[in-house]
Amino acid sequence: MLAQQFVDKLEGTGLLHPDIIAELRRQLADTKGRVTVEALAKLLVDNGHLTKFQATKLVSELKDDSAPAPPLKAPIAKSNANELDLAPLEGSASGAAKAVVPNEVVGEAEIVEDEVEEVVEEAEAVEVVDSTPVVEVVEEVAEVVVPTRKKKNPPAAPPKSSGSIFPDTPSPVMSAPDPMQPSPKPKLPSKAKRNPWEDFRILGVGSVLAVLLLLGAGLLWWYFRGTADELIEAANKSYEGRSYETAEKFYADFAERFTSDDRVSYAKVRRALSQLRRVAETNNDPTEALKSAKLVLPPIAEEPGLQSERGDLTGVLLTIAEKYNARADAEKEIAGKKTLMESQKELQVILDNPQFVGSGQRTQQANRIARIEEERQRILRDIGREEDLVATIAKIKTALEQRDTAASYNFRSQLVRKYPQLEVNPELNTLIIQAANIQKELVQKANLDVSSQDPQIAHPAAMLVNSQGSTADDLQGNLVYVNALGAIYCLEASTGNVLWRQYVGRDVSNEPIRLTDSPDTDTLITRSAAGVLQRVSGTDGSSVWKAAFPSGIISPTVDNEQIFAAVPTGEIASIDGANGALKWATKLPQPVPVSPGLGAKKPQLYVPGEHSNLYVLSRSSGECKEVLYTGHAVGTIAVPPTLLLGHLFVFENPAPDYSMVRIFSTNDEGLELKMAQNPFRLKGNIVVPPQIDGRRVIVITDLGEIAVLDVEPASAKDKVSRIASNPASEPSPRPLYSWAKSNELWVCSNRFSRYDVQVSRGQIDRKWIKDDGDSFVGAPQQFGDFIVHVRNVVGTKGIRVSAVRGADGQEVWKTDIGVPVSSLWSSESQLNAISSQAALYQLATDKFSEQAPSIRPLENPGLQDRLLLFTNPLALPQGRFALFNASKSNQIAFYNPSSTDKQLNLVLQSFAGSDPSGPPAVLGNGLLVPLKNGQVVYTEPATGRALSSPFQPPLESGVQATWVEPAVLADGKTAIISGSNQKIYKVEVSKTMNVVSEADLEQPLRQRLVPFESQVIGVSA
Repeated sequence: MLAQQFVDKLEGTGLLHPDIIAELRRQLADTKGRVTVEALAKLLVDNGHLTKFQATKLVSELKDDSAPAPPLKAPIAKSNANELDLAPLEGSASGAAKAVVPNEVVGEAEIVEDEVEEVVEEAEAVEVVDSTPVVEVVEEVAEVVVPTRKKKNPPAAPPKSSGSIFPDTPSPVMSAPDPMQPSPKPKLPSKAKRNPWEDFRILGVGSVLAVLLLLGAGLLWWYFRGTADELIEAANKSYEGRSYETAEKFYADFAERFTSDDRVSYAKVRRALSQLRRVAETNNDPTEALKSAKLVLPPIAEEPGLQSERGDLTGVLLTIAEKYNARADAEKEIAGKKTLMESQKELQVILDNPQFVGSGQRTQQANRIARIEEERQRILRDIGREEDLVATIAKIKTALEQRDTAASYNFRSQLVRKYPQLEVNPELNTLIIQAANIQKELVQKANLDVSSQDPQIAHPAAMLVNSQGSTADDLQGNLVYVNALGAIYCLEASTGNVLWRQYVGRDVSNEPIRLTDSPDTDTLITRSAAGVLQRVSGTDGSSVWKAAFPSGIISPTVDNEQIFAAVPTGEIASIDGANGALKWATKLPQPVPVSPGLGAKKPQLYVPGEHSNLYVLSRSSGECKEVLYTGHAVGTIAVPPTLLLGHLFVFENPAPDYSMVRIFSTNDEGLELKMAQNPFRLKGNIVVPPQIDGRRVIVITDLGEIAVLDVEPASAKDKVSRIASNPASEPSPRPLYSWAKSNELWVCSNRFSRYDVQVSRGQIDRKWIKDDGDSFVGAPQQFGDFIVHVRNVVGTKGIRVSAVRGADGQEVWKTDIGVPVSSLWSSESQLNAISSQAALYQLATDKFSEQAPSIRPLENPGLQDRLLLFTNPLALPQGRFALFNASKSNQIAFYNPSSTDKQLNLVLQSFAGSDPSGPPAVLGNGLLVPLKNGQVVYTEPATGRALSSPFQPPLESGVQATWVEPAVLADGKTAIISGSNQKIYKVEVSKTMNVVSEADLEQPLRQRLVPFESQVIGVSA
């Protein structure tokens, strides 16, 4: 039967699950009546197992495959096929109903279409009659073409509740009528009589036909709508599955077939994207994708469907841009890179078009766009770099042909500054080596006139020193040399006693240099501006020899009495340490910024030029052995290079905020220099020569960064490593000095600190701090377990030299030298002096000699404390003096020569918590002191107590008063006072301070008031 065939066909298509097929077969077997294919198809559609389109197609195919049925011999019941609401298939009889006629004429009867069920009103006149000549009846029916209405079958019994999808009893649509049942006989109407409902009948039929047309149009729309959904779904699946060629065909088919569908614009946009993606994702050449984009995008620029697809389009365009960058990176030739980048500009125009890439897409893809642009800019820089390299090489070759090495170095420096990665370019370095060889040829012997000078004539003098402390017996016999305020001092390391002093001038900042490692070695004094070197005996300060250069010199390098001096104009000289004679001199082709660097007892000297080059000279003859191009700029070298274990350390300051330690390897003779490894970068400049401790180089910058560099000659890779470091700690640049011993490090800046080097942790830990706030002015010196350092104590003038224990910083002795004298006067056969540190000295005239003996203070009330700066002595009656402390404003040093106990005392004055705002004046036995709070007080200098109530003129709130120095009149009890309030007062001083008179001034007075006869003179602004 057809139902079974229909199930077989369903099973063959695979549209239904096997469990559903099995259930269909079971229920068909259990059903007693006949089941039509249409009823079965409608059931599957209603249950959602098939679409209407699928069911219609399957039923049509099944009917086409079946042979046409012969004419029925019995009355046929009305089919249920139209319950499926399917369009009739060509050749199918499923939509037709058979008229019921008597058995005798069944073969001659016509089969009436099912639509005649919409019957005209004559059918109401048909009634069942006895059997009469049936043929006549049929002829009448045929003549009037009025079909009979079928007799309604009784309703089918309801299905049982067995769960079957078919009824157990035959349905009227499944069974044929009984052939023995007599057929109803229609009664013919009279021809002469007109039916009054005929006009109405015509209108009704027309209305029914109109309704059928509307239903047909709706059915047609539903049919094609279903087809559009499936087609667009198939296209989307292909697109999402990256089958772009298939998707393109589907979208094109949709746009052509369903022109009125609201998704046509979407299909057009997706078709263009399919074309673009197919080229962009399958072709590695981005130019082909660009061609596709230029072809397919303009037609869809105005399409509404582009709005929802901009994100997808943006992704495709960015992928093409990335391919441009990747292709340009892989391209070897510059011309090829440039061509690709020029082509990419066209793509960038599309990316910049808001029709294709909107603001929302730019925000979502911001990181990706930025990354692509960074890559593009890098490639453009690479192109520019290669072009600049070619041009620079041509310029350097031209300069070398003219032996203009300075120009060739300048060309290279400009290029490397712009493109640092070209520093190791082989072709560029080959040309620079040629320039270095030309430089080597330009090095020649110098005709340097170094003459001997007689020592200066010494004048009788005496040194005022202030020493305190104990003796460090372990340092007996050691000498300490320091430069303090324009003079070179030699001190005993064990006691701090000053042995001698030699004035060199305040413009001389060079430290005295020990000529050997001997404890009592002589020292070398350098007067750089004068171009003078002088060897001085350590024991008595006498001159051993004195050599004068024709111009200024740089502080020399000394190694075991071998002296190597540099003249800024480019001359290098070797001086015999024994007699000061010139051994050899070499002229370099450019100026030099520092003295030569060397390694202890190594045969070569290393001299940085003003820029670009480092010259290697023979230590014994001055011959130039080789020239190394370092590329440093003018003004970037501040300390000499250092040679240690076959590695040359060059210290460069390329910028104010950082420095570089460059490392070059050498052979056993200190030659064949070449870059050994990447340089070390430090924060701050290197302005103090580094310390050498064993195989370590300790570097400190002017911002306080400390780096401990260790040389390991057996290392397989980098032989120099940073084993410990401490970050920069100084707020502003300042010279920092250090001394290292094993894992201990002492550093002098504005404090004295000791550090421990923790190699295992790579850190430098600070152990303690001493003398915080002081300013250290020279490198510390180590003598056994002691450190000697030199500093200016905060709030004082002069220099303090101290010996401390290296372990804990405990001071052993201290000596103040170069402290200014604030007051000097004679009495009988001796001189009296008070220093700015409140130390009282008395010395007889016979104490002055050429050896300038040191004189210790008679009294020292200041105890070498901090904040001692007594200046501007005020003469009081009876030979007394008062000196105000500029570092501590309410303190004075009071000198009373008639005192039986101490002649010099420090006294705190009663200033009501304020500070002086101008110079005081002596009035009688007291001091008249104007204060910043607006008062003028009168105090007793010996005790500091007030001798009178203060004078307080009116003063606005929050205003700080300033006063000029009062003028004391001849009567000794009246003073003239003026201040910033533009008034002048005449005040009488007794137990109270009374205003005698006052006057207004046009302008405030400046400086001081001076009594002149009966008047007082002042100076206005």
